[in-house]
Amino acid sequence: MHCTLITLFIQFSLERLDLDEHARDKIIRLLGDRYDEETGEVTLTADCCPVRKQNTDYVKYLLTALYFESWVSNSSP
Repeated sequence: MHCTLITLFIQFSLERLDLDEHARDKIIRLLGDRYDEETGEVTLTADCCPVRKQNTDYVKYLLTALYFESWVSNSSP
């Protein structure tokens, strides 16, 4: 049986996310090369699962995790 992976790309402008200055800076650092500074575009790719729905769910999970992690402050109490 031959298994073909379905590659899913999601691209959007970072400006579409409601982020303050701290969260925006942190999400850009977390995204690394997935963020294009010239265009302000974010590109997330998933090809780890053989089914498109699974890859879609995975990209949604990644985006959710990145969004909420960007709001976490690393300052000590």
